[in-house]
Amino acid sequence: RLAEYPPWLALVQIRVEDRVAGRADGAALLLAERLRAVATRRFKVLGPAPAPFPRLKGFFRRQILLKGTSRKALAAGVREAMLGLRDSGGSIRSRVVVEPDPRSLL
Repeated sequence: RLAEYPPWLALVQIRVEDRVAGRADGAALLLAERLRAVATRRFKVLGPAPAPFPRLKGFFRRQILLKGTSRKALAAGVREAMLGLRDSGGSIRSRVVVEPDPRSLL
């Protein structure tokens, strides 16, 4: 329980991938900023940071981790952040992969 990782907490891994490093960085920063804005004590936002394999098959990869006690709150937060980006005119051209309860963080 002290480590605050599964199985005691829910975890969501969000990976941002792009062929251009700067776009991957920018998209990950924008998404993390939006996630922090909607988190409001429901969950913690860690990152963005380079993924363990920062470049794979020509894609630069950045990851954001969400930790919280409620899977519903995590899912709602991701949905809220993505819709908020769209509604505010912010756009992410990079690929965004959302993985709830990831088996591996690689």
